[in-house]
Amino acid sequence: MRKTALVPVVAAIAALPAVPASSAIASGGGTTLHLVATQTSGVNQPHGFSFTEVLRNTNGKKVGNDLGSCVNTSRTTATCEVGLGLDGGVLVGTFAISDLQHQQVFHGRIVQGSGAYSGATGHFTAINRGKTTRISLTYHT
Repeated sequence: MRKTALVPVVAAIAALPAVPASSAIASGGGTTLHLVATQTSGVNQPHGFSFTEVLRNTNGKKVGNDLGSCVNTSRTTATCEVGLGLDGGVLVGTFAISDLQHQQVFHGRIVQGSGAYSGATGHFTAINRGKTTRISLTYHT
């Protein structure tokens, strides 16, 4: 995946308003966020698709937004980048989709962060349930 593809995602997310990610849990293994994403829009493009979502904590309080962009690598697969705009900064992640029609569980990596998340790395799991996605994200700074 080209690094230049991250620039539009990070720039767009950086412009989003920051709100507290009050679902953060610090542990010896990093900080874990439990989020629920609700898609607000999705756009199909000739060679991929993009999406935006509202992020809420497990109590339903809005804690941020995300923006993702995926490029189809075949008829059934895609590679994606996503930026999560949270209180104090942005987390950027990547993930792959191996079955565009049926995959509901996605595993990805946190590859960078800005602001309060500068230097962040980590991993996440996202489980899609129709119009919502449950995200468990652990990062280290």
